[in-house]
Amino acid sequence: ARSTFSGVIGSIDADANRALAAALDVSAVPTLVLLDGSKVLGRLEGRATGSEITELIGPYIRRPVVHGSS
Repeated sequence: ARSTFSGVIGSIDADANRALAAALDVSAVPTLVLLDGSKVLGRLEGRATGSEITELIGPYIRRPVVHGSS
């Protein structure tokens, strides 16, 4: 089953966007910041594993309802 996501995934160049990086309190690269508007829901700094990323974003991804076959 595929997950649905209604949001935006993006990246910034922290060196070229120092004000935004500072506003998001980025102190290491790479940094993954999960936002809801301007509210920080979670973050990972440094190299992260797939399971760490899944653990961070999993609760915020809507999963489709799977119906049994008749």
